[in-house]
Amino acid sequence: MRGWGRTGAIALATIGALIGTASGAAAALHPGNYVLRTIDLSNHGGMSGTRVSCPSGKRVVTGGAFWHRAGQGPDASLDVFLDSSSATADGKGWYAAGTNLSGQDLQLRVMVQCLGATHVGTYQVKSAEVSVTKGSFGALRVACGVGKQAVTGGAYWHRSGHAADAVHVGVLSGSIATADMKAWYASGLNSANETLQLHVSALCLPTARVGTRHAKTVEVTINNTETGGVLVKCAAGMRVLTGGAYWHRAGQPTDSNLGAYLDSSNTTGDAKGWFAAGHNISGEQLVLHVSAFCIAP
Repeated sequence: MRGWGRTGAIALATIGALIGTASGAAAALHPGNYVLRTIDLSNHGGMSGTRVSCPSGKRVVTGGAFWHRAGQGPDASLDVFLDSSSATADGKGWYAAGTNLSGQDLQLRVMVQCLGATHVGTYQVKSAEVSVTKGSFGALRVACGVGKQAVTGGAYWHRSGHAADAVHVGVLSGSIATADMKAWYASGLNSANETLQLHVSALCLPTARVGTRHAKTVEVTINNTETGGVLVKCAAGMRVLTGGAYWHRAGQPTDSNLGAYLDSSNTTGDAKGWFAAGHNISGEQLVLHVSAFCIAP
């Protein structure tokens, strides 16, 4: 089992990039036209990760990853962790990694929902990194800027100067669009034996391009040493634009220093909801907050 340190470290460096092929003047996104791509990565114990790509000419809108037994759906009781989960910087896919401590043969499903590049428009990619020493927590909030919304985003761990790496690993304790969808928040623990970078990104579009969002949130109380999860469903006729989850104490905001971690966080295959699950090993009762941000097709 990993060492679960409790000190924090936060630093910020923001960069911007443009991903896409069309201007932001087009009509709002139409999530009824999603194309789903998935990969099931077999895991016999330890760490593994992969990227799933959108078809040629399409761009990521949402995605995620969950652990499961072959032929089954998400299972909140599994002894697993979600280490990284993020839209890729080129806007063309989703990367996720996780750790299997269950002693069972499991699969990590990485999934991405895509739309045509000209339909999505031009993402402005905002990203930031925090350097986190071993056994420490880190957290970042990456803002889109005036007049823009976070359509998708995420977080991954890596060594300084290297790409995302499923071997040199931390775990995620939160990854979610903020309530106003103007930023992406993520947090996690560096469980490696060296300093790592927690990379957080938000892929942003003009607010008018995104359309009207309807947030659905469910919170589940989970006792110390227990696991739990919840599915948040969009209203009838609506589809997920984005979603996510984080841990907190009852009545308090996000807290990156809590000893609780995500096992899964993902859009459903039919894009009608968002599922998340996690482990609470904090020593106290905590709340898992799960949100789906939904729009009408």
